[in-house]
Amino acid sequence: MRLPMTELVEIFLLLRCRNVNCKGLLPVDDCDCKICSSKKGFCSACMCPVCFKFDCANKTCSWVGCDVCSHWCHAVCGIQSNLIKPGSGMRGKTGSTEMQFYCPGCGHASEMFGFVKDVFELCPGEWGLETLIKELDYVRQIFQASEDSKGKELHNRAEQLIGKLKNKVISPADACNGLLQFFKYGITDASGSMSSFKDAVKTQMSQKGNMASAPPPTSLGPQSISYSMHSSGVEHDMLSFREDAHQNNLKPFMTDQTVEEELQSSILSKNGFNSLESIVRIKEAEARMFQAKADDARREAERYRRMVRANSEKLEEEYTSKLAKLCLQETEERRRKKLEELKALENSHCDYYNMKIRMQAEIAGLLERMEATKQQCV
Repeated sequence: MRLPMTELVEIFLLLRCRNVNCKGLLPVDDCDCKICSSKKGFCSACMCPVCFKFDCANKTCSWVGCDVCSHWCHAVCGIQSNLIKPGSGMRGKTGSTEMQFYCPGCGHASEMFGFVKDVFELCPGEWGLETLIKELDYVRQIFQASEDSKGKELHNRAEQLIGKLKNKVISPADACNGLLQFFKYGITDASGSMSSFKDAVKTQMSQKGNMASAPPPTSLGPQSISYSMHSSGVEHDMLSFREDAHQNNLKPFMTDQTVEEELQSSILSKNGFNSLESIVRIKEAEARMFQAKADDARREAERYRRMVRANSEKLEEEYTSKLAKLCLQETEERRRKKLEELKALENSHCDYYNMKIRMQAEIAGLLERMEATKQQCV
């Protein structure tokens, strides 16, 4: 890969990064920290401020950065140089600690738990088994000296997952999911949570089974409802029917059972006639309603028809008037052209007449001179 001469000169003068994969102008973003200002040729975008080696790694926990000045450092170099160490928590309780990266350029402390969480939320889909083991080893080293419970738990989990992955007890996907669950919920005992979840599911299923085995509530059918609605009326009709039968002596031989049967048949026939009459009335009301709707629709259609006819007539009149105006304009244009032609003819005729008069005068003058010359000669 050949570089342009201008870039080679800038690299030689330490004005451009020597890394061919970076080749950024120095200092990066006009940084004036103590490293960029004192170390000529240092590139904060791809060089470690401890070992000064190039590294363009991304999506990894081996290359940690500052939240303020974006200086990046090898995690191993930061641990060896005591740049990654416990510090006072910025969002926790007073006196609590958390693992932080102290930038050698600006001195800002960046917390490591959130950095590792972001890396594992964005990148594990691109990692294989070996890469995942290396990343977990970096996490283990970063949080090895952690003093807070969250960092210690993350360190222990990283060690456990490394052992399980090496022994192929779990898959990389399960290891990543378990770590993500820890980042999201802070679960410390996955087996206990799963057992409690299963117990809850079993309890819910047993409750559903008990509800299904319970007898359904009794409900009144339509016959019982109608009977309860008309019970008082039926009793009154039965009493009146018995009194009429005994008083008028129409059927003295009728028993109570016969009276009840005849009364029930009369009630059923009466209810049947009433229901039939109500159905007829409902149908008549529906017919009247539909007839009214049909009449309204017919009137509406007639109104729209009149509107369409009026609009059509109006459009026809407008079209006729516009056409007449257009024809009148065309006629006026033709008349104007004819007048111009007539005027041109009149002008040409006048010119011809004037030329004729002039020629006649010239001929008469010539004749007079010829006569005068002839007389002089004689």
